[in-house]
Amino acid sequence: IIPLFTLLIAFFFCNEEIIIYSDKFMYELDYIHAGQGYALPEKDIGFYIYTKIIASFTNSSVWFFFITAILYMMGYIIFITRKIIPAYQFILFVTILTSMGFYAYANNTLRAGLALSIFVTLLAQPYLLKPKTLVLLVIILLIHKSLLLPIVGLALTILYKRKDHYAALWMVCLLLSLGAGSTFVTLFGSYFSFADERVMQYAAEGSTHYKTGFRWDFVIFSVLPLALAWYYRKKGYNDPFYHQILSIYTICNAFWLLLIRMPFSDRLATLSWFLIPVIIMYPLLTKRIFEKQHFWIAGVLLANMLITFTLNMKS
Repeated sequence: IIPLFTLLIAFFFCNEEIIIYSDKFMYELDYIHAGQGYALPEKDIGFYIYTKIIASFTNSSVWFFFITAILYMMGYIIFITRKIIPAYQFILFVTILTSMGFYAYANNTLRAGLALSIFVTLLAQPYLLKPKTLVLLVIILLIHKSLLLPIVGLALTILYKRKDHYAALWMVCLLLSLGAGSTFVTLFGSYFSFADERVMQYAAEGSTHYKTGFRWDFVIFSVLPLALAWYYRKKGYNDPFYHQILSIYTICNAFWLLLIRMPFSDRLATLSWFLIPVIIMYPLLTKRIFEKQHFWIAGVLLANMLITFTLNMKS
């Protein structure tokens, strides 16, 4: 059933209306230019090589968006099939579909979505310290440089495994952001101009169509998976792979807290939020923690849908 849903969802994304000057409009324009033989830009050259490859055998942007959507979802599907038993795979698949950022990565921020898909595939590998890991990391960064943040998080979790210290780091970053948030926007601006120049454009120009300031709703949304993970641990759940995923999430989310006042900071937050479906659902699908676990699965899935809908309406 997952392959069928994947095809239907990809068909939906590739046929959505393209609004002029939207992100998707610019991707279509780049695709047309690639097919016409325009020179590749220096930024995120990996994605533009990918674009030229697709453009070499079809001039239809519909096919380009369809293939990209398939590849985006494929990373999650590989993760699901390698980490979850068949009976519960569709549950995690639906959790991912209904999570914050899924729609944007498949329809608007395609470069970051494709890079994240490869990163998720990498997380599903049984052994990370292999030569092909380095190759995949280079490909990820060539597609979208903002993935440097979760890659650094992954490296830190390999080198330093004290997950309790990462929770402390999150609290420190929250306090620092409350006390001097605008300072960190300036301090780390050079990094994000390196990763995505649009972020600095948002910071410089602001936006009258976006709620700015310290987003307590986003903070609460970010802390809920941490609270749920703490409760799973209290109930006896202990899995090294899960704790590594949780630590990567905590590191990336802590860094985002420092920049939460930046307009469109949710684009940075999704570099941690993409792991939320795994954090909230993975323990429930891999070990019996509660007596009536099916109620917990249904409740977590429903809460995930409602929170995603509410935040999307308010953003």
